[in-house]
Amino acid sequence: MEQIDDDFKKCESDKEELQDKVRSSLSNLNGRRGSYEGDIERAEVRLKECKALNAEITIKLNSKENKLNECFIKTKQLPTVPPQLSSSCLNLTAGVHEIQIENGKHFNVACDGDGWLIIQQRFNGSQDFNKTWKEYTDGFGDLQSEFFIGLENLHLITSLKRFELHIGVTFEWGKRFAHYDNFRITGAESLYELEEIGHYEGDEFNALAEILKTKFTTFDLNNIAHSVENCAEDGMGGWWYSKYCGNSNLNARYEGEIRWYLPKVKSTIMKIRPNSDGN
Repeated sequence: MEQIDDDFKKCESDKEELQDKVRSSLSNLNGRRGSYEGDIERAEVRLKECKALNAEITIKLNSKENKLNECFIKTKQLPTVPPQLSSSCLNLTAGVHEIQIENGKHFNVACDGDGWLIIQQRFNGSQDFNKTWKEYTDGFGDLQSEFFIGLENLHLITSLKRFELHIGVTFEWGKRFAHYDNFRITGAESLYELEEIGHYEGDEFNALAEILKTKFTTFDLNNIAHSVENCAEDGMGGWWYSKYCGNSNLNARYEGEIRWYLPKVKSTIMKIRPNSDGN
């Protein structure tokens, strides 16, 4: 009987101990639940804040994107700035190129390599050089064949800086050349006078010396001083003529009239480039 009482008491003690543990566990669970609920509430608040911040950032990004689009549209509407063009054939390869001179005028020219700009070229008679004053002023011909660059263009180019002139002449019996280190012509108001030629170098004929300071003449405008004869009519080509017509005319009729002191010229080339002394 005593054993039964002892066992009962032990069971009661174990029961109370177990109940205490259960109550303690429930208390801990309730505490943790409260902590978890607080964490959840704080997370929900933070999530709302992040959503609000994200919405604000999205609005700002959209505003920036709209401004960028406006700038892009305005940029496309701006006038296109052309690339900077050379004022001569320096640093340009042989062939046809566009140049621009200081007054803003730009036009195509024929370059011959090593900085040379061709101002006149003849080799087969395909181009008629018996032209009017206006045609010689503006220029004529094909830059890839026979042509004359035009007096106004030639004046504008040579007025920029000091240019050297090279003349190559091919006769039936051989070639000759003349080189001048300071070639320049005046403008229309002075009738495109051959103003300067500079120092001469060559292998035989200095034909420009006798026509220095003469004005250009065409068949429809005789500017030869002290002469009633129009050499351009006889020679059929515009040129700088002396009183007695002189010993040169590289623009004369191709068949038999072109001369550089001597007749029977088969081809001519006149080309200029900025003088290498830098002046």
